[in-house]
Amino acid sequence: MAILPPASAYAVEGKWPKPAWIGICLLAGVLFALRPFGFLSVIAMVAVGVFFADVRPAVGGRRR
Repeated sequence: MAILPPASAYAVEGKWPKPAWIGICLLAGVLFALRPFGFLSVIAMVAVGVFFADVRPAVGGRRR
């Protein structure tokens, strides 16, 4: 879901850059696949929760 909005939408909304959020989501997926309930996996899932709760609503509505 981090790939879909344009990179300019992240800058306009004052969020971290698009590549950063893509990397966070990818890292979270890898960590969760390797060890679903490990300490780092839980932290990574919280970061993905922040993306879905804060960033995606802000940048997701912009379609160009």
